[in-house]
Parts: sequence; structure tokens; C-alpha cells
Amino acid sequence: MAADGVGDGGDVATVPHRPSAEEDVDRASLPPFAPASDPLARVPLYPEEVAAAAKPLRVAVTGATGFVAGAVVARLLASGHTVHATVRDPSNEAALAPLRALPGAAERLSFFAADLMQARGGEGGVRAKDARRIPADGVEGGGGGRGSGGEGKQGEGRQRAGSFDAALAGCDLVMHTASPFVISVKPGEARSRLVEPAVRGVEHVLAAVDRTPSVRRVVMTSSVAAVLLSDVSKTRPGVVHVYDESHWNTIASETVLPYAYSKTAAERRAWELASAQSRWSLVTILPSLVLGPPVSGRTDSESVALVMRMMGGEMWPAAPWAGLAAVDARDVAAAHCLAGVHPGATGRYIVSGDSTMLHRLPALAAQLYPGGRIAAPLFFLPKWLVWLLAPLAGLPRDAVTYSLGMLGDYRADKAQRELGLGFVPLATSLRDMIEDLAARGIIRHPKPELAVPAAAAAAAAAAAAAAAAAAAGAAAGAAAGAAATAEGAAKKG
Repeated sequence: MAADGVGDGGDVATVPHRPSAEEDVDRASLPPFAPASDPLARVPLYPEEVAAAAKPLRVAVTGATGFVAGAVVARLLASGHTVHATVRDPSNEAALAPLRALPGAAERLSFFAADLMQARGGEGGVRAKDARRIPADGVEGGGGGRGSGGEGKQGEGRQRAGSFDAALAGCDLVMHTASPFVISVKPGEARSRLVEPAVRGVEHVLAAVDRTPSVRRVVMTSSVAAVLLSDVSKTRPGVVHVYDESHWNTIASETVLPYAYSKTAAERRAWELASAQSRWSLVTILPSLVLGPPVSGRTDSESVALVMRMMGGEMWPAAPWAGLAAVDARDVAAAHCLAGVHPGATGRYIVSGDSTMLHRLPALAAQLYPGGRIAAPLFFLPKWLVWLLAPLAGLPRDAVTYSLGMLGDYRADKAQRELGLGFVPLATSLRDMIEDLAARGIIRHPKPELAVPAAAAAAAAAAAAAAAAAAAGAAAGAAAGAAATAEGAAKKG
């Protein structure tokens, strides 16, 4: 693979299908439940992270309310770093509260208004007056310089410079995770809902990086969707296609698998921009399906929605014959952090743990909760029937054509070898996710008598902390608004 991370797209190897996820799971052998708010309980710091924590960094994280971004923010805070989190609407306390409630957030987390489609502050859907630093405790800070994220009287110039400039000011590292994750879009909407936000977001963030001399590295969240389907001519049932970082998705377009196309186009654009300069380096992380407990209680995540459908019985009585590769959100966060601080990190890194079949996911859940209310599929749906019914289920037919029946083995050897990354077993990730979502009331617990008390306690504590943080943020916002009104009245007087 070339130094810029762009591989040569070599042939895709094929091997017989052997799922890596265990066929039989002993619930008693699983480690204790670990909540998303305590990321180091499941995935402790790696040596390179420990070394970096001795001299904490200032890190910008884009799209901070997302599933992966939330895990990244939690790990950065747990490592002692200061986080500048970009969000579209910093006044949305419901979205920000789970992040505000994280340990270390009050002291080291600040929010900044920014939008992927905004080239400059004050344009688009984010109001100019919102393009300011808002600490996690809701109390706005003045002054300028590194300690306050370059605030004070620099606001007007910052709005002219760019939407992301304020968040990146003084940062050593940027984690660009923001990108639309929508599997199915209406015909004609792919460009506006997926491709343009993904590609323009890369351009706007990296333009801000170019204007920020303190930034030395950018870690970008891509996806295995950017390597999938490198050679569909070899697709046949029962055969696994082995992918590594040298492969690129050559099939996707705005009309065929538009989500995969958006990830591929965005990552390619990032490598183009990175290769045009030499001051900062780019590393990309390509996760498979991300599971595990989310930091927030949002249900619009595709990962959360999948588990909700599964636990709601929507995979009964039949499921399509499809492969599935998964990775824990806390491993994905660790990969981002390692890529940011490891001196040898370079290029692309596939991050994927166990592989299995889609129908095995509810079957695995049933093993985790014997006798529980989990409706596992009884038989496979033929591909032609899935293709016919796909629109009724909100799925694009091209996803069925190109994906159903094809199994992918996404090799994470490079991440394991160069970063030392390990992976949480699928059974543990799924158990933690089910317990977390059930404790939040998002799904019904499959077997209440097996509910983990620690999950309920963690959910209650997180809810209380989030409520307190939201109240503090709202009160501070109201006070700031009142002060601004009074100041305006005084000036008029």
C-alpha cells in the first residue's frame, strides 16, 4: 500500500466460510457488564495511550453526538485529554447532556457549533451567534489563547475564516467522525443527503486543519464499506471475500449503494487533500458494523436500530442469508485514539472483530438469555424474495443485488500488528448493548430475571447526571441570554 494510504486495489482473496463468532456461548463466562460511560473498564488504555496521557492533548472531535464519536469523546476524556466537540446545534441540551455527564466533561469538554455543509461560520443552518465555545458545564468562557479555545474577541474573524476553525484552534489532533449514516435514501436524494455532506465535510474540516498550525495529525472515520465489493465477479454462496486496506469499493455510486459510495468518495478526497501538503498526517479508521453500549440514548443510529429490530422480533420467522462483521464501539474508539498518538500509525486501518451471519445475531442473543423473549429466525429468505420486498422494508434493491449472499472477511491484521489493537468478543459487545438499551427503556429486556443490576444502576446514574448537566446548561444559557439582553438595553439607553 502506498504511503498516502491509497492501495493498489489488488485481487480479493476467497476462502471457505468459517464464522469467527463462537457457535456456543456460556453466559457465565462473560466478563462483567461495562457501561459506555466507563470505556476503560472494557478496553483499558494501551501503552501508547498511557504515554500520551502524561502530556495531555487538545483534541477536536467532529459530529460529537454520533455513536462512534460519543465513544471517542468518552475515551479521550478518560485519558485526561481536553476535547473540543463540534455539534450542529449547541443549544440542543437533550443531545449534549449524555456527553456533558461523562467523567471529566465539566473540566475538559467544550462544544462548538459547526456543520459539514458550512464552509464559513455564520452560513447555512447554524446561526453565527452560536459559533462560540460552550464548555460542558454550560458556562461560557472569555479570554483567548490555547486554554479557552481561542475565544474572546476573535469571534467575528473566526466566523469569516470557517465553520470548524473555532473548534480546531489550539488543537494538536483532529478526529473527524462526522458523516451521514443512512443506509436507505429516496431516489435522487443520495447526493444531497449522503455524498455532498460527506465529501464537503472532509473538505471543510481539512481546510480548517490547513489553517490551524497546531494540528499535526487527523484521524478520520471511514468504513469497511469503502473496501467492500472490490470484485463482485467472484461472489458466490459459501465463499468469503477477504479484504484488506489495499482494496477500494469500485462498484458503489450515487445510485448503487449510495452510503458506501459516500464513504469511499469522502475517504478518497481526504487522501487527495492530505497528499497535497506535508505538515499534518492522515490516518483513516475503517470499522465494520459497530455494536456495544452507546454513550447517548439516541435511537436514530443504524446500529441501535438493528438491535431494536432484532429484539423486537422483526427477524422472525425468517432472515436473509447475509454475512455480518462486527466490532465493539469501545474498540473503535481505542483505534482512533491509538491512531492519533501512536508514532508509527500510518495509512488505513480496518477495525473489525468477529464475523458471523445475520441470522446468528438473534440466535446469539437467545443463547445469552436462555428462555428469554427472543424470536430467532427459523429459515432463510430466498434472495429473489428479499429483492422483491426490499422497498417495503426501506432497503434499496441494489443492496440486495450486490450484498446478499456475499460474505466479507475484513482483515484487521494491520491494526493488530502496528497498533497492538485487540477486540472485544461479539457476545460481550451484544450483551453489554442489550443490557444498556434495556436499562434505558429503549428495548424490552428479553429476560428480566437475568438483567444485570449494574446496567440499571449505570443507566440511572447516567440519566441523573445528564439531567443535571442539561439543567445546568439550560440555566447558564438562559443567564447568558438575559445578560446579553441587558447589555443590549444598556447600550441603547
